[in-house]
Amino acid sequence: MPPPTTPPETRDRYRAAVIEQLALHGIRPVDHTPPTVVRRFLNDQYTYELRRLRSQLVRREFPKTSYAGRVIVVRQRYPLLSVPLEQWLEPQATDAEPGPRPRSPCP
Repeated sequence: MPPPTTPPETRDRYRAAVIEQLALHGIRPVDHTPPTVVRRFLNDQYTYELRRLRSQLVRREFPKTSYAGRVIVVRQRYPLLSVPLEQWLEPQATDAEPGPRPRSPCP
């Protein structure tokens, strides 16, 4: 049985820069993957890294004075989390949006 198809109006096209950033984390969404699901997954990875870092601090694997710097490094690996979801997607043209005006045949 073929997979269900998504109607064209519900498909999202991710910007190329977003796809590149997501690929750095092993995330490869397709056009029918909702941005909210992708963002939640990315946020889960970010949270996991922060918790792992905190566990390392508790085990004294590095000095407490370097903890803040390490958190900043982790945060810098996830710049997409600070970008609004609507900016993750290519703009979509709809019938409601005005297009270019037709030229008048009269001079």
